[in-house]
Amino acid sequence: MISDDDYVLFNIFLFGKLIISMLVIVLACIYLLPLCILSRFHSSINILTIHLCFTLINLTSFWIVIYIFNFTEYFDQSCSVVNSIEILLNCSVIYSLCSLSINRVLNIIYSTKLLFKSKKWPFICIVLTWIITLLASLLILIPVNTQVK
Repeated sequence: MISDDDYVLFNIFLFGKLIISMLVIVLACIYLLPLCILSRFHSSINILTIHLCFTLINLTSFWIVIYIFNFTEYFDQSCSVVNSIEILLNCSVIYSLCSLSINRVLNIIYSTKLLFKSKKWPFICIVLTWIITLLASLLILIPVNTQVK
């Protein structure tokens, strides 16, 4: 049985997670607005930053829904679709950050190459990021026989 002190502590912890998650969404939107609205920020480097902000907002929104409706008790190995969505969103932020970092390094190393300065290069990076993310999240749907014969 859960004691009253544990229940109060759990609710305080849940409320703190919700406040931090809402703060992340608000700050990501504040950072995102000038990048989307002002035309001087419409560069190839900022396109990946915009993508990172959108993936962060998606991930945080997913976890807010999970926290509010308390779906964490339903996460087990039998619910592979929900686990796949969780992995998809978690990996999308990580891989978006990696693609942004790799893009910045390539822009510095190959500063004279026109491909890395073009507007289509960030979209190629975004497509590659989502392909890798989808592959990583779909691997959980493949059943694996773990019995040793």
